[in-house]
Amino acid sequence: MNPMMHKNYAARIEYSDEDACYIGRVAGIKPIITFHGDSVIEIRKAF
Repeated sequence: MNPMMHKNYAARIEYSDEDACYIGRVAGIKPIITFHGDSVIEIRKAF
């Protein structure tokens, strides 16, 4: 799976069956930054 990229930041995206949404986490940085969305369009906007 390829990471989602935005302004030189990469994010790992997973789908949660429990929450019925996509959950993203910015990779490679110390503070943990997460975001979520119900669709690919929403997860891109949230990132």
